[in-house]
Amino acid sequence: MSRTINFGLSSFVDPEQFETIAVIPFLDKTQTSTMFGASVQQEVTNEFIVQLVKLDRFKLVDPAKVKELVFDENGYLLPITQELISEIGDTLEVDGVIVGSVIKYQSPTKSVLIQRTSPKVGVQIRLVATDTSTTLWIVNETFDGKEKEVQQLASGNERSRIKNDITLLTQILCREIVQTLDI
Repeated sequence: MSRTINFGLSSFVDPEQFETIAVIPFLDKTQTSTMFGASVQQEVTNEFIVQLVKLDRFKLVDPAKVKELVFDENGYLLPITQELISEIGDTLEVDGVIVGSVIKYQSPTKSVLIQRTSPKVGVQIRLVATDTSTTLWIVNETFDGKEKEVQQLASGNERSRIKNDITLLTQILCREIVQTLDI
């Protein structure tokens, strides 16, 4: 059995409407950090961008240009409002903005005393039209590295690694989600 991504696509989406998009760095609702000290926000946002580029469906605005508009002078992400989405659209000349949150980011435990747990990554992501601030695509998904359906999404040599590798799990989650944007 194949894993189905939990997403919705509005009937109002005109694929020709979306040529250029921007990705706002995802909110981290987990308050955790990655193994290598990077923020969960950076890790998941960067992987999502990599998968969007691989899809080769949209022109993607340089993330550095997006960051200039969405972070305040203290380095904090501004609230994502209709006004901010409209400003991004006007300033960067994009048709849509990807807005997301990391809702789960659990590294596997490796302690002998505690039962081993698998990695889990969950996200909520949406595509918002900059001209109307209308959500046209949305996904709410969590992958668990121990699920057989998730493991089947990995290539042969990755299947055993996905049970213990949160970076690989993040990559596969983002890849599968981005495929739903191939409209």
